[in-house]
Amino acid sequence: MANSPAKRHYQRTLAAQEAADKTPGQLMTGATAYEQHMAMLQHDRLRLRQVQSDQGKAELKRTMLPAYGSYIEGVLERGNGAADDVVSTIMVWCFDVGAFSEGLQIADYVLKHKMTMPDRFARSTGCLVAEEIAEAALKAQRIG
Repeated sequence: MANSPAKRHYQRTLAAQEAADKTPGQLMTGATAYEQHMAMLQHDRLRLRQVQSDQGKAELKRTMLPAYGSYIEGVLERGNGAADDVVSTIMVWCFDVGAFSEGLQIADYVLKHKMTMPDRFARSTGCLVAEEIAEAALKAQRIG
């Protein structure tokens, strides 16, 4: 029952409830689903540090992203814009793996609530989203 439909439903529902209970700008700390996903994110970021190539990192991120899906769905469903490093990081990972539809869906939530990026990102949220999309468009144009 590693990632059963029941578990995904529970994660989505718990994340939605906890996100709805937080006010904009408030930290998500103390929320069980958030804490679990932050721990998982920390572990996954350590795994990514062991990979040197950008392509290898993108492939690893692609395999990691489904584990965050239920949490992200729950937060997007009922969240009020509380500070959430998991949501903003997964948004960037979606762009990194070429999942632009999912990344833009998360970006809509992040920008709507004026959420800031985690400290390890040097750019503002709006700048990051614009540059990621522009770089992907230029790359696609070069490829044809």
